[in-house]
Amino acid sequence: VMVKLHKGASSPLGKLKGELKGQNPDWDTIQKQAKDFVILGAALAKNEPAKGDPASWKKLSDGYFQDAKALDDAAQAKDLAAAQAAHGRLSASCKGCHSVHKGK
Repeated sequence: VMVKLHKGASSPLGKLKGELKGQNPDWDTIQKQAKDFVILGAALAKNEPAKGDPASWKKLSDGYFQDAKALDDAAQAKDLAAAQAAHGRLSASCKGCHSVHKGK
């Protein structure tokens, strides 16, 4: 899930970063990408963590899903500030989760 959404500049996360920088973003593109975050974010919680406490995994994956839904809601409303904020939270979620749950 994370590789599909986050890895590299051409990933959906990287593309969204570029789209959300401008004052006139391509909302059709952003809306499609935001849906991918919701779909794959929902799937994330169904996985088992490589390591760490399952309760922590649930809390962090649920938080990721909530941020994905916030991004989707902002994209549908064409709310640039809210979309940027949700994108920022998704971008910042990596280390907190990986430090306790990512395997070697």
